[in-house]
Amino acid sequence: MENNLETKNNQQVINSLKLVISPLKKMEAIKFNYEELKGGLQESLKKYQNLVYTSQNIKEAKDDRATLNALKKSLNDEKIKIKKEFEVPYKDFEDKIKELIELVDKPASEIDKQVKIFEEAEKVKKRESIENIYAENIGSYADLIPLQQIYDSRWENKTYKETDIKKEIQDIVKKADSDIKVIAELKSEFEFQIKDTYFRTLDLGQALVEKQRLEKQKELLTTIKQQQVEVKVDSINNIDSVDSVRYAVGIDNSNEESTSVEEKMISVAFRVECTESQLKALGEFMKANGIKYGRA
Repeated sequence: MENNLETKNNQQVINSLKLVISPLKKMEAIKFNYEELKGGLQESLKKYQNLVYTSQNIKEAKDDRATLNALKKSLNDEKIKIKKEFEVPYKDFEDKIKELIELVDKPASEIDKQVKIFEEAEKVKKRESIENIYAENIGSYADLIPLQQIYDSRWENKTYKETDIKKEIQDIVKKADSDIKVIAELKSEFEFQIKDTYFRTLDLGQALVEKQRLEKQKELLTTIKQQQVEVKVDSINNIDSVDSVRYAVGIDNSNEESTSVEEKMISVAFRVECTESQLKALGEFMKANGIKYGRA
């Protein structure tokens, strides 16, 4: 109790310390023979307007340049001199203020370290509470919706109530129940893949897009297989041997001697119109079936 009172009194003392600056005298404008110099320069420099030097008077050009540069240097030197004189009192003031700030900064830095350690300990404690809330409410989705997938860093804030965290997790579970029911009612042959997409994204829309993609891919593969059969039939029509025809179409005549005929390789050029994903599926199908292909 005494320590708290002492700390409070010390804070009041520190708060009462204010920087008090004595009223500064209004600085007068720096007076110098500005008008005289300006008038003299304007008059003297008229000589150099549109002046062209030649090889005969190049020495005069060099002398003029030296004269003008010397005047420019003398003016600039005076400016720097006056500026330094004005900066002397400010530099003294600045150094003293920096010294005072360093006195304050040392204990403030030490206190900040301790506060951050305490705040981190509070966050660790809050994370443990979040893990417990998750475990108590996630139900059968523990393996399908891991905590890190739905984790919101704002939950760690001291002002974020645990009841609100609980409700958010419960809402995620309710939504998952509803979305999975929708997927099941589709009775799709790709239900497993659709659910996999859903639990990776927790987005029913993306899951339905995946369903459409798989259905289009199947449709394309079916079309390719049908085209393959048609090509095979066309090749059979070009075979002269009846026995070879029977072999190619798979006719089993038990009353005749079986003839071992090696299937003939054919080359067919055809055009395909499809989407990029369908073209990719077509390529995968031909690779899987050992079909060689390339650009015509």
